[in-house]
Amino acid sequence: MKSHIDDMKHVRFVPEGAQEERYDDLDAVLYRYINQLGRPSLLAYIGRRKKPSIFCYYHNEDEREKRVDIFINSLRDAEKAKAEQRRRLKEHKTSLKPGSILYTSWGWEQTNVDFYQVVKLPSDKTVVLKKIGRTFADDQQESGSSMSAMVVPTPGNYLEEEEIKKRILPNDRIKMSDQVYAQPWNGKPKYCSWYA
Repeated sequence: MKSHIDDMKHVRFVPEGAQEERYDDLDAVLYRYINQLGRPSLLAYIGRRKKPSIFCYYHNEDEREKRVDIFINSLRDAEKAKAEQRRRLKEHKTSLKPGSILYTSWGWEQTNVDFYQVVKLPSDKTVVLKKIGRTFADDQQESGSSMSAMVVPTPGNYLEEEEIKKRILPNDRIKMSDQVYAQPWNGKPKYCSWYA
């Protein structure tokens, strides 16, 4: 059966005379060969990548084989971790319900805190949120700074009418963006800061 590895041969560098090795359980291909200087060499590609993951020569065959073992074992470990993550996602039962509060804490040189309220749960893997307001939990003078405070959410005080539909991850975390995750609020005030 033809695979995408065969389709990629015309766009990938493959040394002349290289011995190809594929693995049934991995989406990778390795090429063992002797380079122009007579040294044992290794070239490896993962998936559909055009750029090699390994492109190196070694002082002897043993060094090359050790590198192959490390590379293959790391790929298998990554596959196991992905399978475990998929299993955890499949088995996860959410404790979120309409009215639950989640928060994000993020920022660079300042700490931004946003709160969200669960509006509905279309399924046990999906949640619909709305961003809600916040208020100071203490007097700003007591927080030690005029540019920081402890804040708590104001449930039902929707800042936007837009509903945000997201997938529920293990531990009831929600990926809001590449770097920001919302998590269930524990009822305690959260620290935030800002610049003038």
